Amino acid sequence: MQNGHWREFHALLKELNATMEAKGLVPFQVWESSFGPWNGALLIADYESLAAYEREHDAMHADPACMQLWRQMVPHFEGIPWTDLWWTPSQPGSPAVFGSPATPAVEPG
Repeated sequence: MQNGHWREFHALLKELNATMEAKGLVPFQVWESSFGPWNGALLIADYESLAAYEREHDAMHADPACMQLWRQMVPHFEGIPWTDLWWTPSQPGSPAVFGSPATPAVEPG
């Protein structure tokens, strides 16, 4: 985040989140750095699955109101924003990895 831009950034994020919630989309949480690089911010959103992320991502980017707010936020960033996708790994032998609720899980090997 650029120095001196926190208030504007937070005001736009609050407006973006309200717009997203009104459209049934997952709002962002903001995490701010307490130590390390000055003015670091991370926007977090939790999705149930990769398919849910893709639906939400496409819906936000197709929505003119959301994108207008997002574009207003970008000049407050320092550098180019990016997306990371993190997930919780499945437990070995869980139905999500090796089977489904209708079929028992099978251990590899």
